[in-house]
Amino acid sequence: MNKIEERFKKPTNDSRPRLRYWWPGGYVANYLEELDSEMKEISEAGFGGVEISDVYDAISEKDAQVLDPKKYGFTSDNWRISVKQALKSAKKYGLKVDLTIGPHWPASTNEADPNDFGTAKELVYGSYSFNGELPSGTIIESLCSPHYKTSEKRIDGGEINNKLIAVYTAAHIDHKEVEMPPAVPWEEAYTVISDEIRFDSLEEITAKVKEGRLTEAVGTTHSNSIIIAVFERGTGQRVNMFSMGSSARPDVMEPYAYVVDHFSIEGFKWIKSLWEKNFFSDPEFLELLQKVGDCFFEDSLELQSVGHWTTDMLEQFEQRMGYDIRPYLPFVLGINQDNGLGVESSSFQVEKESKNKIQELRHDYFEVLNQLYQEHHLQPLKKWANTLKMNYRAQPYGWAIDSAAAAAKLDVAEGESLGFGEDGNDAFRLLAAGRDFGGIKILSDEAGAYLFQGYATTLSQLFETLHKNYMAGVNQTYWHGIPFKYAPGAQWPGFSAFNPMLGGRGFAEPWGKRQPVWEYLPAYTSYLGRLHELLRHGKNNLDVLVYQAGHNASENKKIEIGDQLTKMGYRYQVMTEGLFSEPVTIKDRVLYTKGASYRSLVIPKEVALSEKVKKAIDEWSRQGLSVIYQATAELEELVQILKVSDFKTDTGDLLTYQRSSEQHKFIFCYNQGAKSLSLSAFLNSYEVREWMPWTGEIATVRGAQLKAKDCRIFEVLGEGSAIVEELENAEVLSLKKHPWTLTLESWEMYSPENLVNKKTMRSKELSELSYWNKLNGFKNSSGVGTYKTVFDLKDQKPRGLHINSAAGSLLVRLNGQELQGNPLTGDYSLQHYSLTESFELEIVVGSTLNNYLNTSPLAEHYGEFPMQNYGIEDVELRF
Repeated sequence: MNKIEERFKKPTNDSRPRLRYWWPGGYVANYLEELDSEMKEISEAGFGGVEISDVYDAISEKDAQVLDPKKYGFTSDNWRISVKQALKSAKKYGLKVDLTIGPHWPASTNEADPNDFGTAKELVYGSYSFNGELPSGTIIESLCSPHYKTSEKRIDGGEINNKLIAVYTAAHIDHKEVEMPPAVPWEEAYTVISDEIRFDSLEEITAKVKEGRLTEAVGTTHSNSIIIAVFERGTGQRVNMFSMGSSARPDVMEPYAYVVDHFSIEGFKWIKSLWEKNFFSDPEFLELLQKVGDCFFEDSLELQSVGHWTTDMLEQFEQRMGYDIRPYLPFVLGINQDNGLGVESSSFQVEKESKNKIQELRHDYFEVLNQLYQEHHLQPLKKWANTLKMNYRAQPYGWAIDSAAAAAKLDVAEGESLGFGEDGNDAFRLLAAGRDFGGIKILSDEAGAYLFQGYATTLSQLFETLHKNYMAGVNQTYWHGIPFKYAPGAQWPGFSAFNPMLGGRGFAEPWGKRQPVWEYLPAYTSYLGRLHELLRHGKNNLDVLVYQAGHNASENKKIEIGDQLTKMGYRYQVMTEGLFSEPVTIKDRVLYTKGASYRSLVIPKEVALSEKVKKAIDEWSRQGLSVIYQATAELEELVQILKVSDFKTDTGDLLTYQRSSEQHKFIFCYNQGAKSLSLSAFLNSYEVREWMPWTGEIATVRGAQLKAKDCRIFEVLGEGSAIVEELENAEVLSLKKHPWTLTLESWEMYSPENLVNKKTMRSKELSELSYWNKLNGFKNSSGVGTYKTVFDLKDQKPRGLHINSAAGSLLVRLNGQELQGNPLTGDYSLQHYSLTESFELEIVVGSTLNNYLNTSPLAEHYGEFPMQNYGIEDVELRF
C-alpha cells in the first residue's frame, strides 16, 4: 500500500475540513472549561482544525456594551488568555489553529487614526459649476467640498483632514445624478454623481492655489465650466461588524480600530506591530502557535472608499508606469466601483473619441494598485507569517483587484460559497488558476453560509455546494462556522455570530453540539478528508484556459462560455492579465504552469486585450499552444484540437476534475442534475478502478450510472475497458409498508435564557414509513429520529440497501453493526457483512432545528424559514 492509499483510507488531520470558530471577543476567557470542551467536540466530530475569529455581528448594541474593548477586545488580556487556551487544547486534541490577522475584517490597527500614515486613505473630490470668473482668494475646500466621504469624522468626534492634491478646470457638458440599487439586501440605495467634461479641456491649476486659496482669478473661455478639487483623506473605516458604525457600540480594540492602508508598506507594519506588542512577548504563546498554528487569515477586501489611494501613489505610479498620472486624476475617480475598470464607472465622462484614452488611464491606475497590494501587503504578510512558521491564507478579492494574480502570491488562497453564489463557480476557477500558476497547493472555501437560513442548513445542501466547488478547483473547506456557546444576551441554543440578523435568520450555520446532526458528522468529515487527499494529489489537468478581462473574483462569477464548455465535456479554468507575469513552459502544444497543464487557450468574443496581453498570447501561440479567438472562430473548433470528450452531455450536468502524478491519474465525476447520468463512454475507453471516499475502499467499478448529486472518483490505469459490477438491474424489495417503530428524541428549550437542550423521548408505531414532520404530534419537532424494523429473509441474501429521499443526517445499523455507505444517495453495500436470516434494521436521522424554532417561544426572535422534511419515506433491499 502506497502513501496516498494509506492517507485515503485514514485521512490526516491536515486534509480534514475545518471550522470558522466565532468568538464574542475575550468574553470566552470567562468559560475556559467550555472552550476546552468545544475543542474536544470539534476533534471528535472529525474536523482538522479551527479558524478563531473575533466576530459577533448579531449581538445587539445593548448587549455589546458588556464587551468593553479594554477588558474583552482583541488586544486585551482576556483575548490572549482565550487564544492561548485554544492553542493548548488544540495541541491536546490534535487540531490546527488559524488566527485572523486582526479583529473581524478588514485588517486594522489601534495605534493610529485616519490622519496617520499607514491607515486607509481615499481619493475624494468636490466640484463646482460656474460661468465667468472665480475671484482670487476663493477658498477651494469651501467651494469644492468633497461630494462623498467614507467617514465624516473620527469616532471620537475629531476631524479627518482633507489634504489637497490637485485642482482642475474643464469645459462642463452635462451633470447627472443616478440612483444606484443597494449592493446587498441589507444596504440602502445610493446616488452617484456623474459629470461629462471635454477631455482636451481639462487643465490643472494647482499652481494657482496657495494655502488652500486661489492666488489669482480664474476665468474660462467655455460657455459652462467646472472646477474640480481632488483631496487625499483618511477613510476612517472601522472593521465591518454590523452596527459598528454606531458610536454607541464598543469598538473591537482599545481605544479604536481603524483599517490600515492595504497599498502601503506602512499598513503592513501596523499589523506586524499589533502582534509583536500584544502577543509575541509571551514565549509560551509563541511556542504554542508554532506547534499547532497553521495560518494567519485575512478575509475578503471589504474596503470602504470613495476612491482607493495611498499617500505616495503619485510617485509609485510614475515609477511603475513611466508617466505622471496627476494631469488625469479626475478620470481615475470611481475606480472602486463594481467593475471599476470600465469607463462607465468613472466619475467624469468624456466624448466617445476619448474613451479609449480613459480606459488606458484607468487600466494603468488599476495595475499600479494591484502591484502595491501584492508587493506592500500580500507578500510582506506572507514573508512575516513564514518566519513565524505559519502560513498566510487570504481571500484576495473585493473592488477591482486581479484576484488570480493575487492568489498566486499566497500560501493558501480562499474563496467563498456565499459571496460567489451557487452559479459562481467560475470565480473559484479563476482563483484556482492563480493557485496553479503560482505553484501553491491549496484553494480553500469558506463554505455553507447561506443567506437567511440559520438553523436550517442541511448536509445535503451543504455537500451539493461543496461538490460543485470541488469540481472548480477547491481542495479544502472551512465550514462557516461554529459559535462559542456563551456571549452577552445569548439565547437558546446559544450565541451565534450571524443569527438572528437582518430581520430574520441571518446567514451562516451555527454548527456544533447544539445541532442534532453533530454527533453523526464523523462519517461526513472523513469523506471530505478523503476527497481532499485526492484533490491535492499531483497536478491539475485542464482542457481549456479561458482569458477574461474581468479580474475581481467576487464580481466575475460566471463566464458566458462556461456552460457550453461543460456540455462539451471539457475542464477549464479562467485566467486574468496578471497571470501572464508568471513563468510557464509550452511543450508538445501543452501549456505547463507550476501546478497545472492546459491544452488550449480561448479568447471570448468582445474581450478587450491590452497590448501587453496581445504580445503574451502571440508568444504562447508561436511556441505551439492552440489559441482560439471566438471573434473569428466557433467554440466547436476545440473538438479538432481536443477531440470529442467522453464526458460530453446534452444537459451540462456532468462536472469533472482531473489530478495526475507519475503514479496516479484520478478523474472526479459529479452529477449536479436531478437524473442519473451514464459514464459508459468513459468506462468503455479505459481500464479503471474506483476509489470510494465514503468507505475508504479501492475496488472494481460499482455501476456505470452516476446518480443525481453523487460524486465518484476513478483511477485510470490505462487504455482498455473497465470491469463494471452491474447494479442497475437488481431485484428490489420495498420495506415502506413494513411495520416500523419511530422513536424521536425531541430537542427543545427549557426557556429562552437557558442554553441547555431539553431532550424528550416519544415513540410511535408506523404501518408505513413517513417523514416524522408529516405525523400527528411530530410536525414541529426537531431532533433525532430512530426508525427500527425487524424482518426475516430466509434464504435470500441482499447485496445492498437503499434509503430513498432521506431528509437529514444518516446512520444505519444492521443487527447492531454500523453500515458504511453513502448517506447522500442512501446507498449501503451489504456484500462485506455477515448476514443472518433475521434482521434488525435501525436508521437514525438527525434534523436541523428549523421546524422547532418556527413555532418555539423564540419564533419571532429568529424569524421563520419554510418547514423542512425530517426522516425517511422508503427503504429498499436490493438482491
